[in-house]
Amino acid sequence: MRRLPPISASPAGPAPSRCPRFGRYWMLGLLLAVASAFAGEPAAEPAKRRFRVGVPRDSAPLSYLDERRGEVAGFTVELLRAAAKVGGFEVELVPGWWVDNLPAFRAGRLDVLAQIAQYEGPRYAHRLSIVQASMQGVLYTRPEEPPRRRAADLRDLRIGVLQGTVAATHLREHPQWGVRIEVFAQLDVLLDAVVQGRCDGALFTSNISRKVEDRAGLRKQFIEDIRYYFCFAFQPQDEAGLMLMNEALAELRQDGTYDRLYHPWVGPVEPRRLNWFELRPYVLGSLPVLLFLVALAFRQHVQRRLIAQRMAVARDLHDELGNRLNEMQLLTELAVLRPATAGPETLGKVRARLIEASLSLNQLLWELRPESETWGSAVAGLERIARRYLEAAGIAGEFVNRVRPALAGKEASPAIRRAVMMAQRELLRNAVNHGKPGRIDVTVEVSAERAEVTVTDTGPGVDPARALGEKRGLYHLQQRMAELGGRLVLERGALGFTARAEFPAGR
Repeated sequence: MRRLPPISASPAGPAPSRCPRFGRYWMLGLLLAVASAFAGEPAAEPAKRRFRVGVPRDSAPLSYLDERRGEVAGFTVELLRAAAKVGGFEVELVPGWWVDNLPAFRAGRLDVLAQIAQYEGPRYAHRLSIVQASMQGVLYTRPEEPPRRRAADLRDLRIGVLQGTVAATHLREHPQWGVRIEVFAQLDVLLDAVVQGRCDGALFTSNISRKVEDRAGLRKQFIEDIRYYFCFAFQPQDEAGLMLMNEALAELRQDGTYDRLYHPWVGPVEPRRLNWFELRPYVLGSLPVLLFLVALAFRQHVQRRLIAQRMAVARDLHDELGNRLNEMQLLTELAVLRPATAGPETLGKVRARLIEASLSLNQLLWELRPESETWGSAVAGLERIARRYLEAAGIAGEFVNRVRPALAGKEASPAIRRAVMMAQRELLRNAVNHGKPGRIDVTVEVSAERAEVTVTDTGPGVDPARALGEKRGLYHLQQRMAELGGRLVLERGALGFTARAEFPAGR
């Protein structure tokens, strides 16, 4: 194997370092120390966005210059400070006249203009925020003039406005209202024109109406569908600033801060509208009393229903069961006193009254069942009562249940259930006692719209006019059906007699 010659340093080159690793470690340690020093310093916070906001100095209660305190005040001022707090930006309030604020905004010396009417945004190429405030239109007229509540009531009227106001510009923006506009430079001259009849009325925003109160004896009226909406105006290119303001305003509306600021400042000059913010202390304070009164009223309602039900049962016990028992007592006493005359006929009458008493007792007991009963179980109970009655009377028959399947599982109205029971009881009794039938069929039909009970027998029946003229059972049933909005139909044919009671089921 060929050996490679040893490597020797060039005589002309530099001497090799004896500790090359020490140099590399020293440089690495220096870099780490510098990096650690920079990493230990906190990152500088980004500067907050600062807006110079031009606010009107003569537009109370939205914004005005408080001469006594030497600073601007009003709803807009409080709203801007609250928005800056939640939005993480700063505001510098610059009070001024409109004729000064608008040129300063166009020249870029102001970032934001406050209280710009919504319709003025496109005109001046502003970017408008969401609504910061709104004002109702106020009309002043002579007391003898008819009320004016809507913009349509102003058609063909001479309405005076102050030059340069939002009300004047807004009225010009709506020529479809048909208003004859009269422009005035001074408030006193405008009000005098209304008093003297040269104008039919004067239109202002509700904040300006504070200057008109108790002057000239004019009548103040809020126009329901004239409302002025004001926004913050941003420079056309400042989309980020507009978004920052909108987010802050939206948060103030959501957490209730907007309402808490709006009502003390703007509420006194606006139409009085009750809201939850104002009613909450009274509602929460009176809630226990209100709940007690509701519970008391409900208890009294339940008691009245129970008393009415007991009275109805007592009346039925007297009319139905009591009368039958009295008749049986008289018949049996007659049989005891005159045994020679007591024969099968008397016993048959006693038997018939006993059957009727049994029917009345069964139905009264059924009526006393809980009210929470479905139509399926209710009609099944009626079927059992009818079959027992026919069996006791020795008459063949059939019961047809025609309750709609959709109603079978639904709760039966106590009033409708009682009416169905009463109709079946009276029609069955009439058929057994007066029809002399060989067969009786009962049909009960209940739908969402109506209830119907039909009893058909094969006997000769009775004359309908005569039966109703006697003012007994069928007559009273007819009156009851009429009270429920229904009717009683009696038909006598060649094959038998049919009686049908029908009435609305929705009552």
